Amino acid sequence: MDGALVFVYGTLKAGEPNHRLLMDEQTGLARLVAPAVTERRLPLVIASRYNIPYLVDAPGQGHRVRGELYAVDVAKLAWLDRFEGVPRHYERCAESVVRLDAAGGATVAAQAYLLRKPKPFMLRLPMMEEYSSRGPHGLEYRSDESLSGASDIEEVAG
Repeated sequence: MDGALVFVYGTLKAGEPNHRLLMDEQTGLARLVAPAVTERRLPLVIASRYNIPYLVDAPGQGHRVRGELYAVDVAKLAWLDRFEGVPRHYERCAESVVRLDAAGGATVAAQAYLLRKPKPFMLRLPMMEEYSSRGPHGLEYRSDESLSGASDIEEVAG
């Protein structure tokens, strides 16, 4: 499959509210490769009125974040960029992740969607190792807005 490896850590993971959108073949192909964890420690926080999970580009803070690694085709990668609101909301960046499957320990380069310029309050929010919309944080994801959540950018980006 021509495309890329993509690391997902939020609402696109299996069992989360937007996973069905990731797997919708009408917007391209996505295949689960392995569970994975970021090589770097990064803040994963929930913010905005829609309780969106954000992976913040602030290396050394937070945790090594757990998520899933997907192989996607070119069409799905383009769809993901639109869904994630690139470049207005998130930026798609290369991120080293460690596979947690039979090839465990193998580090691979993947694409990930990071918030590059967060408002300062975001780095004071509780930082998670792994996201679940129905986690103990009590901040269930709300999809009341457009699918990309791009209108929320003023709340979280500086």
